Amino acid sequence: SSGINAEYGGDPKTVVCPVIAAIDHTSLDLVIDKYNTQWGAWDWDMVFKWRPIPPREMQRRDFDDSQPIRSPAMAGGLFAMDKDFFFEIGAYDPGMKVWGAENLELSFRIWMCGGALEINTCSYVSHIFRRGSVVAKTVSGETALQQNTKRLVEVWLDDYKDAHYTAVPSNKDVEAGDFVSRVL
Repeated sequence: SSGINAEYGGDPKTVVCPVIAAIDHTSLDLVIDKYNTQWGAWDWDMVFKWRPIPPREMQRRDFDDSQPIRSPAMAGGLFAMDKDFFFEIGAYDPGMKVWGAENLELSFRIWMCGGALEINTCSYVSHIFRRGSVVAKTVSGETALQQNTKRLVEVWLDDYKDAHYTAVPSNKDVEAGDFVSRVL
């Protein structure tokens, strides 16, 4: 076994993400969380957020900052994954538009299909984040993010989807296309 699988004991179901070091869009200064104190998460609005690593994960890592962080979610398309496992669990949702929520959908898919998601604290990728966000409108007038989020919620939240619709009532009536094939 070579490459990323060798580092992770040959487990093809372990998906690995780098630490994302931000580059300030105005000064181009590098901003690094040198203590690796964050992991990917979300609230009921289903928007990705960085959150402090909880004590249970710090303890699992024996308080060793060089150990991978088991993260509930990935920030986006920065990951290394076994190609066969990627397609086995359904790959990216072809019904999602442009960008938004695909990272959470894939994160849910990885964990719910027997995989694990880790942030490799020794791997860094730098990224210039846009100021504000790009909002792509669909033909029906909703944003791609609204449609993608609706697909994520309907496929993965089951009995908990009402928590999302309470947090974001406007998403309840969003047209999200046919997602029946995405339900495993």
